Amino acid sequence: RNAALDATATWDTIAVRGEKPRVVRLEFTRHGPVVAEDTARRRAFAIRFVGSEPGTAGYLAQLSLGRVHDLESFRDAAARWKLPTENLVYADVDGNIGWVASGLAPVRHWSGLLPVPGDGRYEWDGFLDTEQLPQSINPPSGVISTANHNILPPGYPHQLAYEWDADWRARRLEDVLGRGRQLTVEDFARLQHDA
Repeated sequence: RNAALDATATWDTIAVRGEKPRVVRLEFTRHGPVVAEDTARRRAFAIRFVGSEPGTAGYLAQLSLGRVHDLESFRDAAARWKLPTENLVYADVDGNIGWVASGLAPVRHWSGLLPVPGDGRYEWDGFLDTEQLPQSINPPSGVISTANHNILPPGYPHQLAYEWDADWRARRLEDVLGRGRQLTVEDFARLQHDA
């Protein structure tokens, strides 16, 4: 028996409308909370989640983003962003634009798509540094479009996700923004509602 794999347990009471409160046993492992058990095979399933890591309070870094005043402070604020993962974009009055795919990204030597044994063979090897996250500052095209499509640069060496939305929204943005003309506030209002 490996003591490092033991779970700690706590009891809690959940109020249920129209019923008696339910007393539940909650178990936690070093990899996260136990979410399912296979008692016949003596297995438990825990989920490790970056949101359980220190400093990942959702949107806390938004306080830094609200104080951004130039490209350097944008990059600093993007480095503080841990959760949820977001495409953070920037533009300023000097004509600079930028994008950082911000968020805490674990380094794994397996896909992360299926359960793996919690015996130490599948531990995270830390997290990607902000400099290793995909990003673009002042691209030659003069356009950055993020529309939940696969925006990763060709050949990007780290697996960040496996599912993406179709790119039709991004193609439309690039079509409208890439026409090489000055756009007005009204043009952007029309683009916001473009179908």
